[in-house]
Amino acid sequence: MPWPMADLCNKAGQRSPWFIDAKKLADYIDSKKREAENDWQKMRA
Repeated sequence: MPWPMADLCNKAGQRSPWFIDAKKLADYIDSKKREAENDWQKMRA
């Protein structure tokens, strides 16, 4: 993944979720959306 993540898995073997910075994830998604929109516009031109 292109952003820092924290594994909160305890040592007893139970799984816990991975936590990430929501702002960094949102920024990444926004940048991918912009790239896709640009690609779409180029294909339609």
